[in-house]
Amino acid sequence: MVSFKPLIISDDIEDFGDREIDPSTELIASKGLDIAGLGTYEISNDASGNMIFTDPTAGGPWTLEQLLKDTRASILSYSFFSSSGTPYLETSNSSYQAGAEIIWEGTDNVGPISSITLLAGSASTTKQASFRILDLDSGLIIAEVSTISLDRELISMGTISNVSTTPARWEVQLRKDDNGAKAQLSALLIVTDGVV
Repeated sequence: MVSFKPLIISDDIEDFGDREIDPSTELIASKGLDIAGLGTYEISNDASGNMIFTDPTAGGPWTLEQLLKDTRASILSYSFFSSSGTPYLETSNSSYQAGAEIIWEGTDNVGPISSITLLAGSASTTKQASFRILDLDSGLIIAEVSTISLDRELISMGTISNVSTTPARWEVQLRKDDNGAKAQLSALLIVTDGVV
């Protein structure tokens, strides 16, 4: 028989309401508990008697606080406008120019990045432009795409690397690759896998 410390459980967990429950009851301990749609977990206790949850397929154990932390994907979306109000930033410089600075929250807070997408392109589809994200704190390139010759469209940043686990300052940069080209950047979308 496993004993547990009583715990106040909110409506997020099944339909117990906001009341104190004893999770060692046969109903919960034997059937598992579906928490906020995040899956069914086996309940046990650690050496101190604190309730812990284990997912037979994904691991654990986790405390209730860890489990209820946002485990779903995070979507970080940024839109860029010029000072004249056009819905994009633009440069005709052939070296990388700062488009915008953003704060990356760190994989410890939002999980690993699954994708980075730009709404970007070249002002002329016969000319090429490049885009990259630079970590200003480490000086390392996070992602880069080159020789884009599209009118502003969705562009996958492809390979992502050098992502910090803690918050950092990132700079979204753009440049033209051909004479007469103008690189244009409208938006940035970062999708993460979430954290447990």
